[in-house]
Amino acid sequence: MILQPLIRNDKVIVYIDDILIPSSSVKDNIDTLRQVLVNLKRYGFQLNFKKCLFLKTTIEYLGYIISPSGITLSPRHTEAVVNFPLPTKILGLQRFLGFTNYFRKFVKDYATLAKPLNMLLRKSVKFKFDDECIQAFNTLKNRLSSSSVLKIYNPHLETELHTER
Repeated sequence: MILQPLIRNDKVIVYIDDILIPSSSVKDNIDTLRQVLVNLKRYGFQLNFKKCLFLKTTIEYLGYIISPSGITLSPRHTEAVVNFPLPTKILGLQRFLGFTNYFRKFVKDYATLAKPLNMLLRKSVKFKFDDECIQAFNTLKNRLSSSSVLKIYNPHLETELHTER
């Protein structure tokens, strides 16, 4: 709430206790940082400076690597996808789908690819991880572990919107 004016003006991005200050210049970044620090101090918040990073052009934030060239999954999450075991029970499948759903923006046609897996979550369906499910599982793993990069949105470029059914 105390950073709401900066959030509204797209100066900061806040998720729980993580504050990201994106900017186009060092000067802008320092100006915004100063405002954030003043507000935090005014309301009695303290920072753990061991966890703080300042003036970075590449940073890991909420499982993503954000850099001037775009947004991609962190190597830590890519490794987790590659090492995810084949689900043998509903709980394992739910974990896999929860994890992949969080990063679905990196997978074209995610909903279509994940459909055989999502069908197994229905109460009326017996859990049978058949060849179609194995193929869907492996395809999602491969797509998420590839080096896809999302570009930072530029409102001045032509935009095309695709939606999933």
